[in-house]
Amino acid sequence: MTNRELTIIVALTLVAHLAVLVVLVTTRRLPPLLILNALVAGVALIYLATRLRYILVGPDWQMLAFAAELLVLGLAAAAGRGWRFAGGASIALFGLHLLAAVVATAFVLLVKFDRLI
Repeated sequence: MTNRELTIIVALTLVAHLAVLVVLVTTRRLPPLLILNALVAGVALIYLATRLRYILVGPDWQMLAFAAELLVLGLAAAAGRGWRFAGGASIALFGLHLLAAVVATAFVLLVKFDRLI
């Protein structure tokens, strides 16, 4: 993956989060937020599942990330079924995903790698 590809992916992730935030604030509709939460959690889980042999070696940050994304996915599904607590938790977790997207975008724009594997 090149720096340009990484920058595009991270920037598109940030744009998607900001677009959903605008929809949430203007219309108070939760489904776009739940879809984006489920999509981000699904992609993260697929990425982590491909590295499962490294994750299962011991408790570390990757195992915590795996569990957290499972929680995000479960809460998005529960909120889609009408659970009020899950809706509020999904909004909070969306905020964390948005924060991660902002930090990742800043990192990608400020740090350039010579070689990405």
